[in-house]
Amino acid sequence: MYSLPDEFVDDCALCDKLGRHFGGIQVAVSRLEAGRSAWVNQDAINSLGFFDKIKALLAIYVLVWSIGYNIDEIWNSNVIQDLTRKMLQKLDSEYTVEIEQNVMNNWTNLTIILIDLPGSDCEEIGARIGLTIRRLSGVSID
Repeated sequence: MYSLPDEFVDDCALCDKLGRHFGGIQVAVSRLEAGRSAWVNQDAINSLGFFDKIKALLAIYVLVWSIGYNIDEIWNSNVIQDLTRKMLQKLDSEYTVEIEQNVMNNWTNLTIILIDLPGSDCEEIGARIGLTIRRLSGVSID
């Protein structure tokens, strides 16, 4: 999303911060799904004793809170707010023309970037999606 990105992802503090928060969301969702059978069955929860019930419900609460916390940290990042503001300022009838031009001017690059997406790791997927959004929207975060 930068117009002149760092050469290596390891040099990008924002990438590291957002990566940790997106990873936190992924871990929490994965753990909620892994333990789904324990918390979607009300009979199983009702059959637990008082303290076991509290323990199970608090574990679910912490995971749901973790998802909300990480989303809040991503959303309240100055860079994300600035990027959102820049994109919202462009939302008018002329912006569709700009997006069409960006697609036509970057068609080959976008095709190569997106066709190579399957089998990529998280870092590669984030870089490809960021580059695609940057090319289509014409908005950078610097």
